[in-house]
Amino acid sequence: MFKEVGLVEKYGSGIRRIVQGFKEYGSPVPKFQEISDGFMVTMFNGNGSKATAEVTAEVTAEVARLLPFCSELIDKRQLMTDLGLKHEEHFRRAYLKPALDAGYLEMTVPNKPTSRLQKYRLTALGEQWVATADDPS
Repeated sequence: MFKEVGLVEKYGSGIRRIVQGFKEYGSPVPKFQEISDGFMVTMFNGNGSKATAEVTAEVTAEVARLLPFCSELIDKRQLMTDLGLKHEEHFRRAYLKPALDAGYLEMTVPNKPTSRLQKYRLTALGEQWVATADDPS
């Protein structure tokens, strides 16, 4: 599909960045498979075995980058700084919202999502994912 609409370079450069990021962190390189309506990414534990499907199935590469920074209460600005991101809308759409929607993160002020006091923390599911991703066995 990307080839047909002339976005092959954008498609390829994102995958190269993902692979490079995993190499830099000493993690096994994820496996990319083309499927009928896009592609599927399989991430592996430190020993090269597949991570548990129930925990990693919904985790995008962006969410996988975000979660390790959330082990303690943290605000949006600090998360963006830690991730080296500057574009707030991209951060919200690609990182924060998917992590919240999937139940890996929760807000400290859920009734006021735009509160200046808003911070984020891992849920039990998020903690499980981080522990599974860090587990070398």
